[in-house]
Amino acid sequence: MIGRTVSHYKIMEELGRGGMGVVYKAQDLKLDRIVALKFLPQQITRLTDGGQVISEADKARFLQEAKAASAVTHPNVCVIHDIAEHDDQQFIVMEYVEGKTLTQVVPIQKLQDAIGYAIQIGEALQEAHGKGVVHRDVKTDNIMVNTKNQIKVMDFGLAKLKGSLKLTKTSSTVGTLSYMAPEQIQGGIVDARSDIFSFGVVLYEMLTGRLPFRGEHEAAMVYSIVNEEPEPVQKYRPEVSSELIHILNRALEKDPEDRYQNVQEMVIELRRVKKETSKVSREKMVMKPSEDIVESTKEQIIKTERRISARRIFFIGSICILLAILLIMFAKKGTEKQNLAVHRQITFTGKAKRPTISPDGKFVAYISTESASLKKVIVQDLTGGRPIELFTTKQIYDMRWTPDGSEILVYADDRDSVRKWDFYLFPRLGGDYRRYNSSLMRSHVHFCWKENGSCFASMKPMTKKIYFIDKMTGDTDSISLMDKSYIYFHDLDWSPTGKVLAFYAEDEKLHTIWTITTDGKNQNLMAQDSIGLSSPRWNTQGDAIYYLHNKGQTTDLMKIKVSSSTGKAQDKGKIIQTGLQTIDILEHIAIANTFSITKDNKMLSYSRIQSCSNLWLISGISQNFKRFQKKKLTTGTSIIQSPKISPDGKKIAFRKGAGSIFDIYVMNIEDGIEKRLTFLKSNNTDPVWSPDGQEIAFNSNAGGTPKIWRVPSDGGTPRPFESTRYVDISNIIAWFSQQEILYQPPGERNCILFNTKTNIGDTLIKKEKSTMYSPRYSPDGKRMAMFWNGKELGSGIWSFSVQDTSKLFLLKGGAYPIQWSEDGKWIYFHYVFPETPDLWMIPAKGGVAVKVLTSFDNLKDVAMTPDAQKIVCVVDETQSDVLLIENFDPDLK
Repeated sequence: MIGRTVSHYKIMEELGRGGMGVVYKAQDLKLDRIVALKFLPQQITRLTDGGQVISEADKARFLQEAKAASAVTHPNVCVIHDIAEHDDQQFIVMEYVEGKTLTQVVPIQKLQDAIGYAIQIGEALQEAHGKGVVHRDVKTDNIMVNTKNQIKVMDFGLAKLKGSLKLTKTSSTVGTLSYMAPEQIQGGIVDARSDIFSFGVVLYEMLTGRLPFRGEHEAAMVYSIVNEEPEPVQKYRPEVSSELIHILNRALEKDPEDRYQNVQEMVIELRRVKKETSKVSREKMVMKPSEDIVESTKEQIIKTERRISARRIFFIGSICILLAILLIMFAKKGTEKQNLAVHRQITFTGKAKRPTISPDGKFVAYISTESASLKKVIVQDLTGGRPIELFTTKQIYDMRWTPDGSEILVYADDRDSVRKWDFYLFPRLGGDYRRYNSSLMRSHVHFCWKENGSCFASMKPMTKKIYFIDKMTGDTDSISLMDKSYIYFHDLDWSPTGKVLAFYAEDEKLHTIWTITTDGKNQNLMAQDSIGLSSPRWNTQGDAIYYLHNKGQTTDLMKIKVSSSTGKAQDKGKIIQTGLQTIDILEHIAIANTFSITKDNKMLSYSRIQSCSNLWLISGISQNFKRFQKKKLTTGTSIIQSPKISPDGKKIAFRKGAGSIFDIYVMNIEDGIEKRLTFLKSNNTDPVWSPDGQEIAFNSNAGGTPKIWRVPSDGGTPRPFESTRYVDISNIIAWFSQQEILYQPPGERNCILFNTKTNIGDTLIKKEKSTMYSPRYSPDGKRMAMFWNGKELGSGIWSFSVQDTSKLFLLKGGAYPIQWSEDGKWIYFHYVFPETPDLWMIPAKGGVAVKVLTSFDNLKDVAMTPDAQKIVCVVDETQSDVLLIENFDPDLK
């Protein structure tokens, strides 16, 4: 090939070859530039009677590499210029990278350089994963350092592009063995987390010059990767920080669920370590004198040293020893004064949530979840004694101690057949309660007490007002928020000075913590982030606010200094406790992440939560649902939600993930084989099938703004409908015809019927704006059933005409439609907060509801096959217990 001209490229020299190609350096005769050409190697081709022909599978794989690599545009990824063919030879025209592979330069001598290279590799993979591309062959041979010390990730020859043909056998493995993730070796699902494992191997090799897993033969290597831990990095690089070791260990976790769930998390932590390493390096730097100065002063220094007497040396040494003794004494004294945080578990039932500790620290009240429809308020004496059952009802949202600790205010429903939410005030040890029975207080959700206990403040999540309710009379007053740009407002707390309130708010992009003075004249932003902030709590002095910052699976406790009179922030805030497991993704963030502190700021109570959910199949349903069989479809520790069954009844679409990252999956009902459709590093929700079953629409906040997206149901590239804006709440999307999708935009309590061809949306109901959930179309496409809180007759299930939006009220209460019967005569539904987890149906033209299925664990998130003979539902599994942290604030002595 050397010296030949292929198309308009003159081959200059061979650069390298591997399992998927041979690469040449070439001159582009048209554009007068140096490029790299990659051809299939001759050993991959096969001979036929007509000569040498490339197999179709190899052509497809070769094109797959080109498509995958060309989809990724990033400074740290090798640029693809063109895909061409000459004399039946396909080749890719790539950027020519002058430099060395990482294999040639490991170990990296300077720690800062190694971390810098790792950040660049991570950013390249982050870009690739965001385009749905998994590299699958990350190794030092495929990473180059150019002459400008810039990383270039090469060779996407083994990349798995979403939507590409399946070109390897199910049981086969691809990649280079010593860099493979355990699931890759074992033939499991390969996704972005597999690249993260390989990236961890590369980072280990950059630091040590050795591979973390080794073996004399292939079987020994496989055993090492799957079962053994690598040698500690400190053995070869003692200067490596504990933070960098943590990053490396997490990347090399055997179980994908224990690794970083996306590369972005790893890159953020690498940047932090680089910053700290740079700071330490600067502190250690000293001015290096010039050689002339050294030479000119050397003799003088020697003469000076000789003049120091032995007595003077002894005197200086004695002083040094005395100072060292004093320093040790002071250090020991300071250590003895420092109070270390102590964690203590209070409950061991696995059912205790949302604890609130009494102001004096002697009692903890918490909610015990007995069943989906039975909750209890329990008061535990921390000095001993049996727990006291204070209150039993259907649902309990939140509760707070009065400032003197004598009573507990609970926001819950009553025990009547119709769900009504009100405030209930209980004596600490039980007895008669007071109910604040006011229509104004419905759906106030979160509340807090004024320091003197004379009134409490509350807000409805969807309003722009804070209400003040007098404890004795129940009279109310209110103030309006000054900044009303946010959609939802939650979780109040009143400062000890009585002058300022703190609260949490969110919109489609940001989570925020605010303060507002009680006269409504001064509102200040304390903190904001794209991921969950929640639960602001004032300290005793009223000059600082604690709040939670949720990061995927764990939570940090933050502290920010605040002006006690104006509520303005005095600093940027800092972490004071980390690694709290407070997140319950199965509940709303503002409910699950609450915590409380004692009046002296020395004790904090919170609930440690571990949640997962799985899909179950109910089949073999006889007439009237009298008999059925149950089968668990999924296993694991992830959260699975929003199942939807395909129009042919053979597949399920659902969301699966943890923390703030969820992806859309499709599963065959019969064999349980899963396929992941999205790799967007975002929260993807509410999958719904197109009528022909070829596509799935879903909501995603990828890019920062929630929009409606679509993706082929058999795999492909997800694409957003750019003109849509979606409220980030589940269960309000439906795909009507092939051209129309129904969804709810932010800030409007209505639905938009969006035309996928014209990209134009139109309001469904012109005259009223009300909350809508769970829209379901009739088989003939003429009507739509949904939950709607219309003003005429109240909340419940309504049926709407698609043509003229005329409506029919079917059922009062918090019930969500599941689907229509095949003949369109019935609508199946379930209650949101059921007494028992039952399945119901109601005549589509109105009438009495009929219970059709009972005695199942949980009918939350229910989907049915079109013939109503199979049901798929989500069953939640949550363990939650109450913990205390004593001396949680290190600033307090």
